[in-house]
Amino acid sequence: MKKSLICLLLLLALLTPSLCAADTAAEITADCKFQIPNNKDLNSADMRDRNTMTATSAEPYRNPYIIITPPEGQKVGAIYICFGRMAMPFSVQIQRYGHWVEIGHSNDGWQQLYAEFEPTGQQIRLKFDSFGVARTLVIREIYVYGAGERDEETVHIWEPTVEKADILFVATHPDDEILWFGGAIPTYAGEKQAATAVLYMTCRYEYRLLELLDGLWHCGVRTYPILAGFEDFETERWQDVLTTWNEKAVIKYLVSQIRTLKPEVIVTQDEKGEYGHSNHVAAVKMLIEAVALAADETYNGGSLAKYGTWQTKKLYVHLGDDPTTVMDWHHPLDFFDGKDSYTVACEAFTYHQSQLNGPHTVADAGDPYDSTLWTLLYSAVGEDTQGGDFFENIPLECLQ
Repeated sequence: MKKSLICLLLLLALLTPSLCAADTAAEITADCKFQIPNNKDLNSADMRDRNTMTATSAEPYRNPYIIITPPEGQKVGAIYICFGRMAMPFSVQIQRYGHWVEIGHSNDGWQQLYAEFEPTGQQIRLKFDSFGVARTLVIREIYVYGAGERDEETVHIWEPTVEKADILFVATHPDDEILWFGGAIPTYAGEKQAATAVLYMTCRYEYRLLELLDGLWHCGVRTYPILAGFEDFETERWQDVLTTWNEKAVIKYLVSQIRTLKPEVIVTQDEKGEYGHSNHVAAVKMLIEAVALAADETYNGGSLAKYGTWQTKKLYVHLGDDPTTVMDWHHPLDFFDGKDSYTVACEAFTYHQSQLNGPHTVADAGDPYDSTLWTLLYSAVGEDTQGGDFFENIPLECLQ
């Protein structure tokens, strides 16, 4: 009896991984048929090629839609969409008694949206809300899933941007937050579970937005980043950036973000622009000024009455002529199953597919753009003496 019971338990243990794996919904996109009214290229291949640099699009249309026919004998239980251009909330519908009725929806306005619903073998319609005007539907990737648990590896369910930030990372372009900050975001957003906000000053190309989202998710960020939307352009003079972006408007915007998020610590790029990039230099100069003005009761900018003033306790810039703080990105992290934060950052950079053939890699200790070296440019809580932690001297009660 005892031997039989042991054999049964062993058999169950062997079967358990297979059963767990079977619980994850299978992707059935390749087996589905798609109909897209006003489709420009008359096919849906570009939104199914798993390349975010390509897209399937349709001419402007009021409340555009897509008809999806699942393969015979299979059911659809979830849809995941990675948008190009502006995202549109959508509902999932099936026909009942000659009418389309909703069985699921995704109402957020983010570039990656997911809708889960009772699995159905019927043809479904994805109806997009264009808010009463004709809008161009652009989808870079679509995933159709059968019945089962969500595919955690692929699907990103974003949460709203934090209301109160422990730490705010300010980057000029997508990938700056990984190349120059190294393991900072995996350490604070992932391992420490700090209330983390990431703000990008500019993002020229649509596909780079999806790259940054995938990279941030890999680093442990679960709250949607802030996209300022200022123009990314080539110029050698950082003064030209101040003019084109409108220096006063940018500072006003940054002050508003600081007062809204109330970060204890702000982390940003090198004052010299890392390798001298004019957009980087200008962005850091304006951020430094905004940090001071956010605490100034005489500066309004339209945000004083709504949010009040905010004194950020610490402001770090990457590198500096005489760095004050050295970080270590090679500690194993429990959140990432023992990987160190530098390794996680390197993995996150691979999601920036458009940049992989460029000259830059994630800067490790000793590299010319060493991501472990930082300058505490401003502190309301004293100088760093221990190093290795952006939260040094921050009272625990101040952190979320």
